[in-house]
This record gives sequence, C-alpha cells and structure tokens, in this order.
Amino acid sequence: MKSIVTSLGMIVFVAAIVAGGTGAFFNDTETSTGNVFTAGAIDLKVDSVAHVNGLVCFNGAWHPEGIVVWDAEEEVNELSLGQFATVQAAVNAYNTANPSNVPQAGEVCKGTWAQTDLEEVSYQFFNYGDLKPGDNGENTISLHVKNNDAYMCATVDVTEDLDNSITEPEADAPDTDLTTGELDNELELIVWEDDGDNVLETAETENILVETESANGIEGTYDLYTSLTGAIPAETTAYLGVYWCFGDLTRIGAALSCNGAPVGNVSQTDSLKADIKFYVEQARHNEEFTCVKRQLPAPILTLEKQVNQDGIDPVSDSSW
Repeated sequence: MKSIVTSLGMIVFVAAIVAGGTGAFFNDTETSTGNVFTAGAIDLKVDSVAHVNGLVCFNGAWHPEGIVVWDAEEEVNELSLGQFATVQAAVNAYNTANPSNVPQAGEVCKGTWAQTDLEEVSYQFFNYGDLKPGDNGENTISLHVKNNDAYMCATVDVTEDLDNSITEPEADAPDTDLTTGELDNELELIVWEDDGDNVLETAETENILVETESANGIEGTYDLYTSLTGAIPAETTAYLGVYWCFGDLTRIGAALSCNGAPVGNVSQTDSLKADIKFYVEQARHNEEFTCVKRQLPAPILTLEKQVNQDGIDPVSDSSW
C-alpha cells in the first residue's frame, strides 16, 4: 500500500505541471488605431473696391460708377454695359463733364483687388496725389475669415506727416508749423459695417465704427469685432465701408456729403502716409478678448519766442 500512495502522489503532481503549462485565462483585445490631434487654423483674406469722385477702380482703370455693378454675393465687379463703344462713350462723357478731375476716367488705378494675403505684395487702399478741397471717395474692404470664428482689430500707424514745401499762399495763410503737415487736419473719415454695396444705408448707421472730425489723431487701434460685438463666423465675409472727404464731411442720417470750402491754404503740398493692419484671433475659449485701447496722439510742445528790448543792449532775431 505504501508504494501505491507514493505513485498516486506523483501522478497528481505531474498533472499540475501539465495544466500550468498549457492553460489560459479568458481574454479579448481591442485596438484603436490612428489617433490624431490636429490644430485648427485661422486665415484672413482681404479684398478692396476703390471709388473716388464718381469713379470706380475696375480692371486696373477708373470707370464711371454708373456703368460698373458690384455684386456683393458673387464678390466680383461686372460692367453693366458690355460693349466697348458704350463704355468708351461713358468714359468720354465723364471726362468732358469733369475736365479738371484727378484722376480721369480711363487712367490706371490700383485700389481694387480680389481677396488675397496683403503681405504677398504691396496693396494700398488709398493712393491719391494732387488732392483738391472737395475731393472724396469710398473704399469697401472685404474681410474673409477662413476655418474658425474670429475676433478682429484694426490698427492705423501714421508713418509720414509732411509739409514737403511752403508755397507763397501757404506761407501767407500763415503756416506756422513747418515740422509736420496740416493735411490730416483737413481729412475727415467715417467707417461703418457695410453689406457690400459700397453705400451707407439707414440701417447701417447703427453700425458706424469710426466717425472723425479730422484724421489728426487717427493713429491707434480700433475694435471691429470683439467679445462685446460678436465674432466673424468662419467662412463668411464682413464688409467695411470707408468714406473720406478732403473738407467738411457732413452726415445727415445715411446721406454723406463733402464740402471743400472750409479748407485753407495751409495744407498745400502736404502729404499723409499710414499703414493699416488687420488682426484676427480665435473666438472659441477667448471670451475676454478685447483690442488694445486706442492710443492717444502724442502731445505737442509749442515754444513761443519773445524778444524783450531794454533800450541799452538791443537783441536781434538772428541771435536766436
């Protein structure tokens, strides 16, 4: 009996070893492949349509406004009268009726372009020389935000404000500040949220963004679309109308007019140059966004010279 028990114990032990080497727990495997995080993007594209003195910049040349139609939905300019002879007749009629206007119909223009990145080349919304009191114009600027809702700011940086030269009428005015020009004091601006038709309308007077009495002090940063006013939805177009007047700009309701009579000689030959920048930033998770507060114009220090004569030691102007 002793030998039998021993044999049974060996059998049980061997079976345990076999079971341990060949058995398995219940199991299953599931695999999620290709997990990806991709950052979103924001891209701003800008286009422009320029108007001045009843002309619109179309296909690289100034055309009378009456023969060019702007389709805001299609975002293209189209000639309403397609025959060249008819267009040429309208050009000739404008130049005959306005022989002293600058520019003239048919001349080269650069204020209109299709949506693009402005950094690629130099684009200018405004490039006008030989301004005369009473000249006025309007640019409709289209802003296209790609991919994501965005807030937007605009910054104006004045890079030149020059007197250039002093004509006799300017000296007689008199022009007492020869360090900077006075043109900015004579230019007035109004900017509003437009619907793309280049015209300020009654409903849009509730959306006027900037309305100045002069361009003096225009430098600064402006809120266009913020957490207070609402973001620009992605894949939509926002329009800004920018009307300028070399003279006294008057707005009665939605009607704009420009009177050059108040302009004096002190602004003759003066020039004003500025950079306009647009900045967009994501709206999502950015509820506290605001644009930098508008910068105040730099203070101006004026020194007035007075020569006091004591009758004993006369002092001449040349001593200063």
